[in-house]
Amino acid sequence: MTYVKQSKWIELKKELFLDMPLCKLCKVRPASQLHHAVINKGKVRNKKFHKYLDCKENALEICDTCHLMADSYSFRKVAYGINSERYGSEHMRTWYANLPLKIKELMT
Repeated sequence: MTYVKQSKWIELKKELFLDMPLCKLCKVRPASQLHHAVINKGKVRNKKFHKYLDCKENALEICDTCHLMADSYSFRKVAYGINSERYGSEHMRTWYANLPLKIKELMT
């Protein structure tokens, strides 16, 4: 699948990886990947929804080991919590509330 705004994701990765971060999940190993954490890119088939994928609220820096479990529902809940601490819970609630219903329904 080709993503229209892939360059936006690459720029976001550069920004978030400036300080060589630790994995936001295990906090032990260096982060090696920027993962679509809350809304999984494999669940969004319609190109008009891709703009909701490549944003800081949906990004989490993780290591290769944590990436193995990163597509589970429990991971997405944890990732949402981490980003709520990072960007503020009210900001994340507003971001999530403004997502299209079709995307939210796919998060089960």
